[in-house]
Amino acid sequence: SISPNEYILHDKTRGNGIHVLNANNATNFANAVEFKDSNNYWNNANPQMNDAATDAYWGLQMTYDYFDQKHNRKSYDDNDSEILAYVHVDNNWFNASWNGQFIRFGDGNSNPLTHIDVAAHELAHGVTGNSARLVYSYESGALNESFSDVFGNSTEFFAQGTGGSWLIGTDNFVLRDMSNPKNFNDPDTYKGQYWNFTSSDNGGVHTNSGVQNYWYYLLSEGGTGTNDNGDVYAVSKIGLDTAGFIAYRNLAYYLTTNSQYADARIGSILSAVDLYGTCSYPVEQVIKAWHAVGLGPDNFTDDFYALESASLGSGCELSSTENLTMSVSYNPSGCTSKVVNGDSLYFNYSINGTVVTEPMILTGVPIVGDTLSYTFNTTADFSQPGIYNINYWVSYKHDLYLDNDSVTNIVVKNVLQLNDRANTIDFENSTEYE
Repeated sequence: SISPNEYILHDKTRGNGIHVLNANNATNFANAVEFKDSNNYWNNANPQMNDAATDAYWGLQMTYDYFDQKHNRKSYDDNDSEILAYVHVDNNWFNASWNGQFIRFGDGNSNPLTHIDVAAHELAHGVTGNSARLVYSYESGALNESFSDVFGNSTEFFAQGTGGSWLIGTDNFVLRDMSNPKNFNDPDTYKGQYWNFTSSDNGGVHTNSGVQNYWYYLLSEGGTGTNDNGDVYAVSKIGLDTAGFIAYRNLAYYLTTNSQYADARIGSILSAVDLYGTCSYPVEQVIKAWHAVGLGPDNFTDDFYALESASLGSGCELSSTENLTMSVSYNPSGCTSKVVNGDSLYFNYSINGTVVTEPMILTGVPIVGDTLSYTFNTTADFSQPGIYNINYWVSYKHDLYLDNDSVTNIVVKNVLQLNDRANTIDFENSTEYE
C-alpha cells in the first residue's frame, strides 16, 4: 500500500523485495510507472493485458520461494538483492530476458511471455550469473540456457504441483519440450540429430540445451529408449526434488565459466556423491541418464579426465629439450573401482602429428578428486622457428568414458628472432588500421 485505496506490485516480504513495473511498450525504463490497484485484489485482465504484470509478479515470488526453500538460496545472488522486472517492454516484443540487473517481459503476439516457467527461467539466469557464470556461447552457453529451463520447470512444478508441465512457455508461445526436445527440433543426444554445429544463436545455446534438458527429465521421471548413437538406455526416476538438488549443487559448486557438457557430467556425478553417497542409487541414475543423452557409459567406470595443461607460450628462447607435463583428475563414478596399485596410466602427446606415449606406474590407489601430474621423459624440440600444435591425452584400461580424456590444439610459437642486419622487415604502405 502506498496510500489509502492504492496498491502497487512491490513485495517487501521476500528479501529486499520483488518489484514489477510497467514499461508502457517502451525501452526507456526511466519512464516506467507502477501498476496500481484500488483494493489489492488484482483482477486486472483488460485490453492492455495488465494481468501479465500479476503473472510475472507471482512467478517471481514463486521462484524466490523455490530457491529459498529447496536450495537455501536467497534471491538470485544469494544476498537477497531486490528482484526487479518490467512488463510491456517494447511493441509486440516476442521475448523475455535477464540483463544482469533486471528482467524484461515482452507482450509477444498479444500473449505476454510472463508464464511462471519463463519468469523463473529468466531469474535463474541471474543465479547462473552469480554462481558458475557460464559463458553464453557454444556448450557453456547451452548449459546456461538449460539450467534456466531446469529451474524454470522445477519452479512451475513447485508452485503448481501436478498442474505443471515439461514445456517451456504456454499457450501460443511454447518454446521447448524437456520431455521430448525433438518436438521442437532440439537435440536429445549429444551431437546427435538437430545439434547446432554452427555459430548461429551464439553457437546454438537455445538448441543444444536440449541435451541436458532431456537428461534432467529422465533423471526426474525415468524413461527408456534408444538414442541417436544407437545406445539402448533405461533410467529409473529419482524424483524432481532429488534431481533438482543435484543440478543446483553442480551449478553452484562445480561448474565454472567455460564448462562443457563433459564437465557437467562429471560435476553432476560428484554432486550426487556429495549428497547421497558414492554407491548410491541417485549416482547410478545420474550416470545412466548421461548415457541416455550420449555422454559416457551407462555404468560405473574409473574416469581419469584431462585437465588444462600448462602452455609453454611463445617466444624466441624455446630450446630443443623442453619439458612437457600433463595433469589428470580422478573420478571413480561409483563404488566399483578397478584401480589397483601398480596399474599403468598411459600419458600421450603429439606435436605436429608425431606421437609420444609413456606409462606412469601407480604407486597407490587415488581417491576422488585426486590430481595426478606426469612430466614426460621425452622432451620436446621447439628450437626452430615455427608453429607447433600439441595434443595431450590419457588412457587407462578401465576408463570407458573417452570424451574427457584429451586437451587439444595447444599452440606454441617459436618466433623468428631478428639479428642485426641478417634479417630485414619491409613495411608496406597502408591506410587501414584494425
